[in-house]
Amino acid sequence: MGFNEAKTGIVLRNRLKQLGYYDDPNIVVEEEKSDNPLITNLLKRASKKGTNVGYPDFIITSKEKSGFVIVIECKADIRKHESKNKDNFGDYAVDGALWYASHLAKEYDVIAIGISGQTEEELKVSSSLLIKNSQINDDIFPK
Repeated sequence: MGFNEAKTGIVLRNRLKQLGYYDDPNIVVEEEKSDNPLITNLLKRASKKGTNVGYPDFIITSKEKSGFVIVIECKADIRKHESKNKDNFGDYAVDGALWYASHLAKEYDVIAIGISGQTEEELKVSSSLLIKNSQINDDIFPK
């Protein structure tokens, strides 16, 4: 079976719709880039190579909780869920989510979510909380 990351995005989008994220006027769900200038600025050097703008698969914010962001990175292949050292940002869902969150945590409390799989049944989901301005500990980004 070939892997198609778009299928992972569809599964996630459908789940967010079921949970009412798209219908709630206080929740903003954006894909790949944000209309929020602060988020855009924080992601300016967050490409997975560290040189250009980074584009997480999903960015979720709340109008009521403006200091909080959810960032989600998707991968189709569940074998690409999380690397051993969580430092392979371009190839693994958890690693990429943590990478984007580390940039956003300069100004926000961030939940980083890595999702892999192409169906609801096989979906793997992992999350981490990064508090604004906190030190990224070695468990997240070992040296």
